Amino acid sequence: MVLVLTVIVLQSISFANYALTTKTTNIIYGSAPYLTFDGGRTRVTNTEALLGISLSDGRRFTPTTNNSSSTNPIELPVAGQSFADIGMLVPTDTNSIELSSLIGTPYNYWGDDDGDGQGVNGITATGSLRLYISDKNGRAVARNEVLTICTDQAPYRLILSNTSGRLKTRYGVPNESYFTSGSVTYYINPKKESSPFICYASSNATGRYRNNGLSDAVWNRRMGGYLPQSVTPSSYGLNFPTTGSNGLTFDLKIGGIGINQNLSWAPVSHGGITATMTNSSYYRGGSSHPNWSCCYTLTMAIK
Repeated sequence: MVLVLTVIVLQSISFANYALTTKTTNIIYGSAPYLTFDGGRTRVTNTEALLGISLSDGRRFTPTTNNSSSTNPIELPVAGQSFADIGMLVPTDTNSIELSSLIGTPYNYWGDDDGDGQGVNGITATGSLRLYISDKNGRAVARNEVLTICTDQAPYRLILSNTSGRLKTRYGVPNESYFTSGSVTYYINPKKESSPFICYASSNATGRYRNNGLSDAVWNRRMGGYLPQSVTPSSYGLNFPTTGSNGLTFDLKIGGIGINQNLSWAPVSHGGITATMTNSSYYRGGSSHPNWSCCYTLTMAIK
């Protein structure tokens, strides 16, 4: 009886040791650490994703899927958006950043599904990421600048580039993501407007490059014209200028309808002043644009 019990106990110990040995010799594979700017929805573990962008409608582009060009730009989904509305790993308050700064406060643009990387020096990063934005003429454009069809700047160029680098956690298998150096250029257009609107009005009495002391909110310095302040009849007085004279003309640049679509207005008379609108042969933009119908000349005649 004692002998039988001893054999059973020894066999149990042998099997337990074998099971323990089997478990500890196999490596448990998890997931690599990743960079993310949207809480983990977009996970960056390679250069392809590192240089990707996301739009507000959910579309995402990477160097491989980017087929944009100066003649085939990516159109933003919403009118009035700026480059700050385009998602990417470069934070909106800078144009270049070290990846080591991305993983720290205040950004904390990283994650690891296995919980690795926690604690002091639990995760490290090397390499850098750079953003450069320009208009079609090569002029630098700010990140918060609203894209518009009124200034003849589109298509814009958004260039993302990076140096080689690495994202690594102290523990875990795998515990790193590696990025080779790369660069990509995205061509971006503002959202096309479906209804007409006035971009600006330039007068033959002011000259193209004179702003008469007006602020940027009233005067378009780049194109040399008055910016609309109100389209509501009760507050038309907010627009510049508020006076007229016989023979004074304004060239109106109208956007959102297409260059081949013509508009027409009947003459308007009020208080002895008649305003007539005609198609103008003067083209202030310098080249044809698919979102412009330019230009129309408003002429004032005092009876």
